[in-house]
Amino acid sequence: MIGGEQMRLAFTHEVGSEDDVWRVRVYSKDTPIELADLLPTLDHVGLRALDEHPYRFELDDVEVFVYDVGVRLPSGVHLDRRTHDEVVATLIGLLDGEVEADGFNRLLLLAGITAAQVNVLRAYAKYAHQIGFTFSQSYIEGSLAGLPHLARLLVDLFEAKFDPDRPDFDARAAAVREAREAVIAALDAVPSLDDDRVVRRFLAL
Repeated sequence: MIGGEQMRLAFTHEVGSEDDVWRVRVYSKDTPIELADLLPTLDHVGLRALDEHPYRFELDDVEVFVYDVGVRLPSGVHLDRRTHDEVVATLIGLLDGEVEADGFNRLLLLAGITAAQVNVLRAYAKYAHQIGFTFSQSYIEGSLAGLPHLARLLVDLFEAKFDPDRPDFDARAAAVREAREAVIAALDAVPSLDDDRVVRRFLAL
């Protein structure tokens, strides 16, 4: 369970449930959460809401609101501990208004990358928009969500180039070359010309 003083959130899998069916439970102290805010937040990280049960009770004169939501993971996604914790922290950040509410957050589950790595891709998308790239941010979000392996490879390239723990120039150059070649090789299997353009713009940047 992760959260601050006013809000806690648990993301659990119950015994006997399907492998891809989990439950999100949000505990809010004193202040109720609008379902119109909660359900889109789940969608932002790629969780599909299946059912929802709200509860309200008092504990030691404190009013507590509980929202118990059944969700389904995206197809083919299997959670490890790191990704689980990244999703929980991102959900809390979204509900607190500290994380940008957009489709890039779906890459936490789809590409298995961290929230910090998501921010790298988000920053490049915003810069691409500023310099006049044709496609909107929402279109770029959809392209990378549909090509999660390429999103992962773009992150690998970024880290190969800028990882401060890789001081040796020759080793860094070799890692960058290998990561770039992996992106280009994966692009050969992309059927959509528009998706190809999106990834090549990231590659160029």
